Amino acid sequence: MRLAFAILALSLAWSASAQAQNARWQTFQPPGGGFQIEMPGKPALKSEDRNGHKTESALVAFDKAAAGANLVFMVKYQARSGAPGPETAELLDRVVKAMSEGNTMISDEDENIGDFPAREFTMQDKDKDTYQVRVVITDRYFIQALFLGPPDNALGKRFLDSFSVGD
Repeated sequence: MRLAFAILALSLAWSASAQAQNARWQTFQPPGGGFQIEMPGKPALKSEDRNGHKTESALVAFDKAAAGANLVFMVKYQARSGAPGPETAELLDRVVKAMSEGNTMISDEDENIGDFPAREFTMQDKDKDTYQVRVVITDRYFIQALFLGPPDNALGKRFLDSFSVGD
């Protein structure tokens, strides 16, 4: 009986994981362009005021029952104007420090996305949840692309690798 239950549980988990794997990927970009990213489904859109600035977000999430692990795909962006200046590296350092405070930093790299300064980092919280984040400052937006899920997850890799800036 236990073996039959285990087989049933494994087949249900595989089916749910396949559902996440076979999600209908679509390209998300804000009105007027500026960047794009592929998301595994139609994102829930949200607008909020943060420190006096309008912040937009797009989110797709699968819970453990649907995907075998909690998976969150999110992009947050805030409009800005002007080319990134010499203060950009320090600003990116402050963003990484604020986002990772109280968590364990696994990796942290300076990079460019398009021609713009960016940071890519991975951290783990006290519950052992892993966050992979790309942060970039362009002439139009401050953008954060975040994946919450296992670090070797192919869907998370596809999501983050699809992130690009430009029109």
